[in-house]
Amino acid sequence: MSIANQNYIEAKSLTISNNSHSQAYLNLYLPFICLFLIELITFGIHAKDVGVYQDEWIYLSKLHFVPQSLSGFISTYFWDPRILVRPIEALHFGPLFYFVHENPLWYHIICYVFEFFGAWFLFLAVSRLVNDRSTALTAAILFLLYPTHDVTHYEIVASSLAISMSFFTGSLWLYLKGIDENRYGLIAWSAFAYFLSLYNYELCLPLAPLYALIYLSRQNPLTKVLSNVKQFIAYQIPPFGVAFSMILYRRLLFNMQLGYRYALVYDLVNFSSVIWSGLIVSLSPYTVTFSISMLFEALKSGFSIFSLICLCAIASSVFFTLKAPATLSTSKNKMLLLVTLGLITIVLSYTIYGLSPEHKPVIDAWLNRVNVGSSLGSCFVIAGLFALFKDHFEPLKGVLKSSSARQSLYALIISLLAAALIIIDWQFAKPWIVSWQAQKELMNVLRIKSNEIKPGDSIILGGIIRYASKWVPVVDGIWDFGGIICTTLNDQSIKGTVVTDRLVIEKDLLVDKYGDIVLGTFPFKQMILYAPNKNVWKRISSRQEFIKEARKLGWSIPESKSSSPSS
Repeated sequence: MSIANQNYIEAKSLTISNNSHSQAYLNLYLPFICLFLIELITFGIHAKDVGVYQDEWIYLSKLHFVPQSLSGFISTYFWDPRILVRPIEALHFGPLFYFVHENPLWYHIICYVFEFFGAWFLFLAVSRLVNDRSTALTAAILFLLYPTHDVTHYEIVASSLAISMSFFTGSLWLYLKGIDENRYGLIAWSAFAYFLSLYNYELCLPLAPLYALIYLSRQNPLTKVLSNVKQFIAYQIPPFGVAFSMILYRRLLFNMQLGYRYALVYDLVNFSSVIWSGLIVSLSPYTVTFSISMLFEALKSGFSIFSLICLCAIASSVFFTLKAPATLSTSKNKMLLLVTLGLITIVLSYTIYGLSPEHKPVIDAWLNRVNVGSSLGSCFVIAGLFALFKDHFEPLKGVLKSSSARQSLYALIISLLAAALIIIDWQFAKPWIVSWQAQKELMNVLRIKSNEIKPGDSIILGGIIRYASKWVPVVDGIWDFGGIICTTLNDQSIKGTVVTDRLVIEKDLLVDKYGDIVLGTFPFKQMILYAPNKNVWKRISSRQEFIKEARKLGWSIPESKSSSPSS
């Protein structure tokens, strides 16, 4: 071979190698940019417009009045009974409060960063699982946008579920990488990520069997496991060890009478009902029609030029990223595997709630945070079905014989679906934005009236809409309005609540009670009545005066049968 020919071959090999590296670069970083833009445009643009809601004011007001130090914030938050069972959460919110206090902006930004990386890790995991980046990107997009748990995007405390899910998807990716590369160290790091997930929030506890299923799916043929049982056991010990440690940790706390304990119900009917409701919420015509109704509602309202530009940018980004994937044909068996894992994930995710009578899956309620785990399974199922349709649906293959043409159609469908889901998520955000605007107006009134408010006062708020939507609270009682009052005025002695059917007059007190549980008491002798709808701000000093003014304002508050004023 001549020197010229040899140089030509080497130059061609180098060009191919460079092109390969360039393609690998694009296959990795284009999805990264695409997912980042989706998170930014869907949720990031609302970060400054959403705030603090309901129970979160309890935690923020508590931290507001403890010793103002990092250790003080962490320890106070940690020893709360609901947080003690999830200790990593204290290491997240404690330091965050140290830097930003009650300013909600950075709480939401941190949440959205975790959401983004959760989707990115999922993309990496599914890419390894099915060896198809377009399917992986579709799954990650759906994971970000699936409209069954809006609470986790906007409630600061509920964002813990999104944070735990991001650790879990990272754990799955490390686990797959460890199996494929036969690196047990990565299996250990995967277990550590799973540890952070569970001890931050336990929603992924019932998903531990996925590790075993993923391991088995990587064995070809499956009988290979029988010849290496020791490795199978060794690879299951870290994740299952973490899961059992969480169970033991909870048991230890309960034996020591520490931490919050949910009332468990071992009822097969309730368990089955929760699972079935979860399947309906996750994958059913009901979910589709509910989402479409939200979409049409948004379309009727119209969009700003900026919103339309954002939608076009996202649709274009998704289309061009999916149009040129690393592979143009998918494995039917791997897609069926993905669908199967998705269905199993949905069922497993609800088993932890099947032991409670208070956690039935819904979409249009504050409790829709229980759908976070199932959304992972839903994105597996839908992404797998789309891939099967693209590459293995014979009628489509008869019409579009070219795999490139089918890939273009696939990219178009997913880009339009992503745009529709973004519009739906924007629609979900509206009541959260309205709620926060209303709360900020209340805070402004309190600041303006601060000279008229004395230490020890009770402020009773009535004549307002307590909920911005069926499940988005504005202010609903002592837990949120009380927290707003004391933090805004920086005085823990000033209390307040909202006029609801929980209020009852007992002797010289207005009592806020839920059943037999007294939530708060407010003496008439030092009380301010505030009714924004009638522009009333009035100080009173007696039970009789309260009853008289309440009737004028249209507040219906019963008197306790045994109630009589003190002499």
